[in-house]
Amino acid sequence: SANPADFVGGAAPSGVVSFAAGESSQTITVNVAGDTVAEADEQFRVVLGQSVGATIATVSATATILNDDTNLSIAATDAHKAEGNSGATPFVFTVTRAGSLAGVSTANWQVIGGAANSANPVDFVGGVAPSGVVSFAAGVSSQTITVNVAGDTANEADEQFRVVLGHPAGA
Repeated sequence: SANPADFVGGAAPSGVVSFAAGESSQTITVNVAGDTVAEADEQFRVVLGQSVGATIATVSATATILNDDTNLSIAATDAHKAEGNSGATPFVFTVTRAGSLAGVSTANWQVIGGAANSANPVDFVGGVAPSGVVSFAAGVSSQTITVNVAGDTANEADEQFRVVLGHPAGA
């Protein structure tokens, strides 16, 4: 359901519709305020009341504000794996795009330390914390990011890392 902030001026509009002699129809225009918040489609009704000189046959009409915004979210596909004694172990993250899929969307991503026992750059293949860009073509709703953890034989505690999205464009 729409709320006052969904309309131009920040309030649910109201007014009077008048018919001159001989007129059989009038147009009511409701201006919806655009925003960049991805949200569910919202409905509102225009209700007629307190008529003078006429009987109201149809009391209300319903309209739907369609969401045209896009948002991105990320989730670990497999968040707990052994690093292995050598080589690389892939950790996969799925980035999901919701809302409008009509255009192109991108976002930077980077690996940062976790909340406790943070992984270090040497824990990743190449010896640096990975980063990159995730891109969505029109119509695409899901992409994956693969972070390759370097295996070693060091006796150490479990380590954490996070993949963080930032600087979105088109989302």
